[in-house]
Amino acid sequence: MKIDQAHIQRKPIVRRSVRWIKEKVYSDAKEAQNAVKQEKQSSEWLL
Repeated sequence: MKIDQAHIQRKPIVRRSVRWIKEKVYSDAKEAQNAVKQEKQSSEWLL
């Protein structure tokens, strides 16, 4: 019973951390896309 209770208590924290990781990865990907766009624009401007 004690193990089950601990497992139930730990679950929400895990979900929260997973959501936080997903948001961080998504924001990092967006920043990377923006950086690529800026590089393309600057290279086009140079050409």
